[in-house]
Amino acid sequence: MRMWVWVWVWVWVWVPVPVPVPVPVPVPVRVGVRGRGYAGRRRA
Repeated sequence: MRMWVWVWVWVWVWVPVPVPVPVPVPVPVRVGVRGRGYAGRRRA
């Protein structure tokens, strides 16, 4: 189990260098904008 975790961490640290830039950025932005828009329109 520990070996699998270490491999996953090693891959996540060396591979996601050019991947986590365009992926985790648009996800929270869309969720924040859509979440606020939906909540504001529905509550109002």
